[in-house]
Amino acid sequence: MKAKTYIFCHDTDIVKQCEAEGRFRDFFPYTWVMLGFKDFDGMAEFDHIVARDEPDNIESHRNLVAWTGWYALAKNGYIKPGDVVNLFEYDLTKTGDFDQRAYCAYFRVPVDVVPYWSCGDNYEPHIKQLTGRGAKEFYQPVVPVTSNYTLTWDDSYLDLTIACIEQDLVAIPHVGHILERAYSQRFADIPYNVAAFKHAFANSHGF
Repeated sequence: MKAKTYIFCHDTDIVKQCEAEGRFRDFFPYTWVMLGFKDFDGMAEFDHIVARDEPDNIESHRNLVAWTGWYALAKNGYIKPGDVVNLFEYDLTKTGDFDQRAYCAYFRVPVDVVPYWSCGDNYEPHIKQLTGRGAKEFYQPVVPVTSNYTLTWDDSYLDLTIACIEQDLVAIPHVGHILERAYSQRFADIPYNVAAFKHAFANSHGF
């Protein structure tokens, strides 16, 4: 199965470190998607996209973290409906043989883990505002987490991100976490490939 691989990052030095380590060599050819507003002049030797330079971008909403990269790719024609895409954050480390799939998540938590849903910031009303249902209204025992997915792309996957903007949630400092939990609901039925990666949970836009 052929898939396009996009890796989201915010810092040229981190990219160079990943390249020196060969962290993503098994996914070659892949494309770096640079997020935020740092200087990316040092990226010339690598296949890359600078999200803020694309005609349609939402980089001004940096609190949306890696989801701004999904938006830039889809809205500017890099990925189209039906494409199989690996959407990875830079802080992944492959832990074994990679089984390329068309639709899966890589990390999950039990649905009854209260700190995931609240994080002490009362995310629940905002999650319900986006999705129409509360965090506990599930029929699955686990839900996917992070923005690391392999998807057979559908443009409706942007709907939650766009809703955050339209509903003026983007000013909330941790709206990226709220959006992550909304996507946990969106992809509640997704299968998992949990042996593929470790994740460092580092920043996407350098803050």
